[in-house]
Amino acid sequence: MKSIQKWGALLLAVCLLAGLMPVHVHAEHAPPHEYNGPWITEVEATCTADGRRYTVCTIPDCGFILYDTLQATGHKWPTQWDTVTPASCTTSGTIVRYCLNGCGQSEQKFTDPLGHAYPATWTVVVVGDCTTPAVSQRVCSRCGQVETSTTPAPGHNWGAWVNKKPATCTDVGIEERVCARCSQTQTRVLPALLHNWGPWTTVLAPTCQATGISRSVCSRCSLYQDRILPKVPHNWSAWTVTLAASCGTKGQEIRTCSMCNRVESRSLKALKHVSDGNWVITRAATLRQRGQQATTCTRCGQHASTRTYAPRGYRYEVWARAFGPMAGQASSALSGVTDRLIAIDMTQEGEHRFPLVTDDGWQIGTVVAKVAGGTLSVSLQQLSEPTVMREQQWQLFSGLHEVSVFSLRAASMPFDMPVKVSGPVAIFSVSTLSNYYQGNENKTFHEAGLSPDGQSYTELNERMTVLMRGQGSGRLVVGP
Repeated sequence: MKSIQKWGALLLAVCLLAGLMPVHVHAEHAPPHEYNGPWITEVEATCTADGRRYTVCTIPDCGFILYDTLQATGHKWPTQWDTVTPASCTTSGTIVRYCLNGCGQSEQKFTDPLGHAYPATWTVVVVGDCTTPAVSQRVCSRCGQVETSTTPAPGHNWGAWVNKKPATCTDVGIEERVCARCSQTQTRVLPALLHNWGPWTTVLAPTCQATGISRSVCSRCSLYQDRILPKVPHNWSAWTVTLAASCGTKGQEIRTCSMCNRVESRSLKALKHVSDGNWVITRAATLRQRGQQATTCTRCGQHASTRTYAPRGYRYEVWARAFGPMAGQASSALSGVTDRLIAIDMTQEGEHRFPLVTDDGWQIGTVVAKVAGGTLSVSLQQLSEPTVMREQQWQLFSGLHEVSVFSLRAASMPFDMPVKVSGPVAIFSVSTLSNYYQGNENKTFHEAGLSPDGQSYTELNERMTVLMRGQGSGRLVVGP
């Protein structure tokens, strides 16, 4: 029962909804609609948009609504345009018109420029001639614009050139011509003809001692020009030897000019010695100087060639230095400097000795340093009496900051004399250029060896390095 009621209610709702909506039912026997009522405008048509109207079927209980479209009316334009901006001679004008339907729409367009209103006649402002253009003007009656017309100048109508002054070899000529239209005169310069030189003829022949003269004459004006003929070469005879060359002495030969009897001489190269190849000692070697050997010339008996020699163990021009730490080891700022430095505690008075060692590792002497009353004196003692020492020098520094390549090459302090030292530590270097013998009292030096007081040189160098850097106790004990 409840199910039947539910479906009945649903059917009733559908029927009511269908009665409210316009239904176009083309039933097989449905009568046609009848529209006897008026059309009602729902949306008015405008110039650019469509409108809409409707009417209702008059058949009872039908209520069907019929809609119809009202077409847009389109703009209605007047035939007359209104001027916004009038046109001028050179600029366009602007006109406008508005829709008569009252929609507010307008149309605008430009009118062409009017163009100038020039008179037909021109007024001459400049009268032209052969070289000046003629100028005419006219004025626009509407805007006052001036238009100019220019007629090009026709140019002169020149006659033939007439010679007024003939040209010569050195002077220019002049000729003129006249314009038949304005009588103006034009002048032009004719270039000088220049000389017409004839052939060169010798008027004074040259010799080996004097120059000659050659002459050319102008056929037009008889002017002449000369040029110098150079001297001719001497007519030399063959070379004749007047002094024969010998070993080491130049010779001489001469020749004579057959035209002027001038004599010319030249030297002959000196002859070279011809060595017999037998080397003979001509000067024995000492530590003061190297020895000398020579061979004999087979041509003249003199020395043909010479050479120096050194006996076994002799060494020349070798630097020797007081042995101590290298400057580059004491300070990184002196890296690469191989000179050696000595450091002494100036509070320890007495005598200090250091080996004098050559660059090739031989001890050839002793450096004696004496400290007394704040002064330092330096002396050199050689181990072997024949040893030769030259260019002896020593430099004194108050600290490593004073040491440089330049200061190590400065002028030497005086040897064997006390020098005042400022500060508790004296840093100095000693060097000499030596000739020595590798043997006898001289001996090879070993850095790993012991100093006379029993200290190793390695330990001694380390202690001096510390003293130079201002570290440690600042006390240094050196051998007696």
